[in-house]
Amino acid sequence: MTSFRHFALRWILALAAGLLLTVAVPTIASAQDETRNITRGREVYRDKAQCHWCHGWDGRGAESHMGNGPSLRESFLDLAGLIEVIACGRIGSKMPAHDTKAYDDDRCYGIPRADLDEKEVPTPGLAMLRANEIEFVARFLVEQVVQFELTLDYCVRYYGEGASPCAELAPGL
Repeated sequence: MTSFRHFALRWILALAAGLLLTVAVPTIASAQDETRNITRGREVYRDKAQCHWCHGWDGRGAESHMGNGPSLRESFLDLAGLIEVIACGRIGSKMPAHDTKAYDDDRCYGIPRADLDEKEVPTPGLAMLRANEIEFVARFLVEQVVQFELTLDYCVRYYGEGASPCAELAPGL
């Protein structure tokens, strides 16, 4: 009887461990992917799409020869809204479209190019982005910029340790 209980207990523990791994491993991988995706979104924002020219490195908006972008920190757009704006730009404004096929059909706000006055069609962005890059940027914005206060941690992640723009966020350092 004791060996049967021992066997049953081992079997139950092995089953429980297997179930735990089934749940834990995808969760750990998902958390790692999210961090990688947000890092990639920041890189695309900063380096490829160069969103900082209009929205600032900190997302608070900036005035430049490229335009005067609004503060993304004050935006109320959700992930889907950000994806659409990044891909399609804003009709009749300086916000460029980053999808190579924007307005070729009705994927942007349900409006094809034929239904717009040519001066209303958003200009192409400095860089055209793939769909996954657009989503990375949107996820980065949702997770670290939209409705978030600017922090020293954000600055260090954006520029790197010891960057001069971060000094104003770290008095006494």
